[in-house]
Amino acid sequence: MRQYLPYISLVVGLTGLSLGIYYHSQAVKVREPLYYVGNRATIVDGSVSTPSPIKVLYNGKPVGESESVIATTVYFWNTGKQPIKPDDLLEPISIQLGGSSEILETRLLRVTRDVTEFASSNKQENSESAKHVVPISFRILEQNDGGAIQIIYAGKADAPITVAGTIVEAGSPKQFETYKAIAEHPPNARKIFSVVAVSMGLSLLVGALLAVLMSTQRPGWSSLKYAALFVVVNFVGMLIVVHYLSFGPTIPPALLQSLGGGSSSF
Repeated sequence: MRQYLPYISLVVGLTGLSLGIYYHSQAVKVREPLYYVGNRATIVDGSVSTPSPIKVLYNGKPVGESESVIATTVYFWNTGKQPIKPDDLLEPISIQLGGSSEILETRLLRVTRDVTEFASSNKQENSESAKHVVPISFRILEQNDGGAIQIIYAGKADAPITVAGTIVEAGSPKQFETYKAIAEHPPNARKIFSVVAVSMGLSLLVGALLAVLMSTQRPGWSSLKYAALFVVVNFVGMLIVVHYLSFGPTIPPALLQSLGGGSSSF
């Protein structure tokens, strides 16, 4: 039994390290504003030579004859554990449409909770800035609080869309690209990925431990140093995979439900 104590200690130590990393990440409270721009749906394609039989009027004037009419949905939420309040804003939060594109209409599709008083509207609809900027306001955004905003605009399908503003200790909202693949799956898919990742990690760990035990019986098979390194690398890899699939940010499920309410994203 004594010959196995170093390996048991290694496993216990790595387990303690992983638990320490997990509980530390859960205890840290930061503001983390994120936004995600969904897929864009073309209502009228102005880039083709054949005129579309569909005519779109905006304030009585036709649009879409020389430019496209596009619809998309922008998600904005706080994935951090530290609430975001209006007093925390060094610069107002707003959706910005770049290039020569012009916003035709915005609509708030869904909010996570009514108590947040999340809103998006242009008070100066006739101003020049209203053609490119959609202000966002709220009373408070706790963890996973936010809203889904549909934007219909005239311009290019690849016109840049960003969320601007500055928040105390958080800076500007960051685009939700690192976890895009997870965001495009149903919320329950994240749990499936987590189970698969953990199962793979445990399988590799058990295989490595068996290799170590076999090497004690048949030293010619492999070196204990390489076996121990195998265990460490697989364990750390498992932690990284599980962290980003299970504990990484995702779009709040309450906002994803807006996909059934006419949103064109995804």
